[in-house]
Amino acid sequence: MTTKQQPSYWLFLHPYVYVSIKKGKTILYNTLNGTLLEFDETEKEILKLLEKLNSDTHLYVVKIRKEEINDNLARFIEKLRETYSGDIIDTSSRPHKPFQPKPILNLHRTLDYLTEGGEKNKIPVNDQVKDYLNVITIYLNGACEQTCPMCQTAFKQFPCCRKTCHQGTIDIEDIRRLLAETKGNSLKRLNIIGGNIFRYSHLIPLVMELNPLAITRVYHLHYLNLRDNPEFYKEFRAGAEKNRLNVTVHFPLNRDAFNAAFKQLQNENLLKVKFAFVIQSIEDMTGAEEIIAAHNIRDFEFYPYYNGGNLAFFKDNVFINREALVETKPGMNDILARQLINSQEFKKLTILNTKEIFANPNNPRIGRLGQDNIYNLIFRELHKGKSWTKTRKNVTPCKSCVYNALCPPISSYEYVMGRYNLCTINE
Repeated sequence: MTTKQQPSYWLFLHPYVYVSIKKGKTILYNTLNGTLLEFDETEKEILKLLEKLNSDTHLYVVKIRKEEINDNLARFIEKLRETYSGDIIDTSSRPHKPFQPKPILNLHRTLDYLTEGGEKNKIPVNDQVKDYLNVITIYLNGACEQTCPMCQTAFKQFPCCRKTCHQGTIDIEDIRRLLAETKGNSLKRLNIIGGNIFRYSHLIPLVMELNPLAITRVYHLHYLNLRDNPEFYKEFRAGAEKNRLNVTVHFPLNRDAFNAAFKQLQNENLLKVKFAFVIQSIEDMTGAEEIIAAHNIRDFEFYPYYNGGNLAFFKDNVFINREALVETKPGMNDILARQLINSQEFKKLTILNTKEIFANPNNPRIGRLGQDNIYNLIFRELHKGKSWTKTRKNVTPCKSCVYNALCPPISSYEYVMGRYNLCTINE
């Protein structure tokens, strides 16, 4: 006599669903439609099932018997269906376990393959490492006539000019060698900053040399330093297809100086100009909006600046909350990549006018221009650095947060503020 087989089902999650389990809390985030399901320690049965689904053994698919589907599990299955995050299939119609590929990180080249040779004799593979440099920011000089209060700290938060007591400059020959060394790589953007770059004696020859390159060049100037410089504007227009001008504006504003600077740009017929407004308060934001409206400025950006005393402003306007986190709708590739690299810092280098090279100015220097091979620096940063591969899963308190891979990457603000959780999610 044969025993009648009990009805059963395959319970599965879709491969575009991201699962995160941390200390008695689990989330299911649907990367296609942005829906988020949350389960806490009061739902022990569901948490246990999710741990099983998420394990490498089961790969998002488990078998459940019909008799196991109680009210809690039925509600869970209904939530999966409502959010298009998963479902069940009767095993009588699908006797073999369905293949449901669990999402895994699949970068173009993983960091492990950037070496050749044995563990004891690893060397950079230049034809691969060269693909890991997209942006270089060069501070040509430190000379400037202005006395902006944010001068010595703003550059560690966002691209911003910087006056230095050290009047060192980057020799144009060093820049030529750097460009020759990076020729044929994936470099896409070159930020040119000072001090006041108009005080850099080799500015015009530099612009002329950069104009033929197939990379975007962004020249950064403070609005107080904008003045008549017909030779610069002439060469800037000659490479207009790839040249950009970024004008920094901070408050309190010298309106006469700003109006003169704006008129200068109009007279020179410069079209590709972005205004970068440095914002420390709601009043600054209101002032920036007034200027934007009065001058019909269409290309602009707000740079929040942490001055040590405006934490409340940052909490209200910069910190991220749960709703904003979900609204950003990160894709699966974004989420998986954030567990391996800091996509905000990745492939970027900064060179100060002291010739020191940084992966991030808030972290120790990684080399010196003219002394270190750029590919060796990239290789070391990829494997032993403190910026490009620093992720939330490795820092406190983020590593214990179930949302850590959904959050934006660690930013320079967090280094400056001395905290990694610029959020209100767990408050």
